[in-house]
Amino acid sequence: MKLISKNIWQIPREGKMRVPAFIVASDKIAKHIELGAIEQLKNVATLPGIVKGAFAMPDIHQGYGFPIGGVAAFDIDNGIVSPGGVGYDINCGVRMLTSNITYNEIKPFLNKILSHIYSSVPCGIGSKGKINVSRKDLKEILENGVNWAIKSGFGKKEDIESIEDRGKINGANPDLISERAVERGLPQVGSLGAGNHFIEIQTVKEIFNKNIADEFGIKKDNITILFGGINPTIDKNKGYKIFLDALKKIINKNITVIVFGNKKRKFFKKDSINFYFLGKISNDHQLRKIYSAADLTVVPSKIEVFGQVITESMACGTPVVAFNSTGPAEIIIHKENGYLAKPFDPEDIAKGINWIIDDQSRYKNLSKNAREHAVGNYSDKIIAGKYLNLYNKMLLSNIK
Repeated sequence: MKLISKNIWQIPREGKMRVPAFIVASDKIAKHIELGAIEQLKNVATLPGIVKGAFAMPDIHQGYGFPIGGVAAFDIDNGIVSPGGVGYDINCGVRMLTSNITYNEIKPFLNKILSHIYSSVPCGIGSKGKINVSRKDLKEILENGVNWAIKSGFGKKEDIESIEDRGKINGANPDLISERAVERGLPQVGSLGAGNHFIEIQTVKEIFNKNIADEFGIKKDNITILFGGINPTIDKNKGYKIFLDALKKIINKNITVIVFGNKKRKFFKKDSINFYFLGKISNDHQLRKIYSAADLTVVPSKIEVFGQVITESMACGTPVVAFNSTGPAEIIIHKENGYLAKPFDPEDIAKGINWIIDDQSRYKNLSKNAREHAVGNYSDKIIAGKYLNLYNKMLLSNIK
């Protein structure tokens, strides 16, 4: 095996190999590749009709026929079709969930978290899922894919947009599935399965593709500030100009500003600050992701009857900086779950931003307190109870 270019290794043709083999791997990964996986890759290179080469991706390890991570193309006239080349679970998927938890925050709890995941998620050979499904359910799963999961409460409609082929294979016919396959598949629904299936907790150490990182809001050592509402940059009462003045007073910080609520989407850079205008967000799931991706939310409104953006942000564990006036003053507890600045003073808004982000321990407590305060005072159940009490009082006063 020889290095022919950066991270590309070649195994020259030998014996019955029809083409050379190639492995994509760093020096560190290459040193730990199993010999059995390399032999399997060389065997793939002997198959009839193989085109150009047998390839292996960085996750290469020993499989059933091909190595896991193996890729090969075959001539349409003289090649082969091997549905069991790698294995039989050929519809594996990968999903990523991002959080605003830092590595240092989660590090002390990693063993407990992994232990809890292991005890909560069925996995391994012979494991059975925690979901009881009938044969009728299994047929619907095979026909409709992720739509069944969403209908059953295991996902949201927005998830479909992030799944290949929208989570189903058109034309799938469950009647072609053997009885043995049905027997094996029924108990595995709702499990992680076995073999090359995993749940990982990862941290962002380095960003290689900035465009993709920006698309998903993944930043390294970056502070993200959220500003939003209905036409927040147009309505003078929303305090957009005050917000911009405050940003000018924050120095030596890598800042990204996310603005939602305007009609148009756009991006620009001003005074070394990146501004992302996301337009109107009418999707609750997307809105939660935006709040959770931000380090803090700034609501510099001159007049705010209540403060829906404030309670939504706090419910996602994202602290808020706002003025100590009107609605915000009744929601935010100063320096306990957010920061209340002197009314209409951009300098104090900047001071509040710095105060929140300059201390990780303080930030962690603010985030926790913000979430608890929002859920404990403004959840649907709490508000519905308050309305019910009010209606009952009104009814009783009318009866008297």
